[in-house]
Amino acid sequence: METAAHGPGATLGQRLYIARGRAKLSTKEAANGVGLRKDLIEAVEAEEPATEEETSRIKDLIAALGG
Repeated sequence: METAAHGPGATLGQRLYIARGRAKLSTKEAANGVGLRKDLIEAVEAEEPATEEETSRIKDLIAALGG
C-alpha cells in the first residue's frame, strides 16, 4: 500500500493511512490533531467520502506529517 500511496492515483484514504502509520499515530490521535472524529478518520481510510471541509483538514494533517 505504501507504494500505491505515493502514486499519482493515490486516494486520500491511502495517503492518510500511510502518513498516520509513519507518524505512529492512532486514528484517535490523528483525529484530535485536526479537530475531527476518530470514526471519520477510519471511514476515510476505508475510502468513504468526506465533506470538503473534512477533506481539507485531512490534507493539512497529511502535509503536516510529511505525506
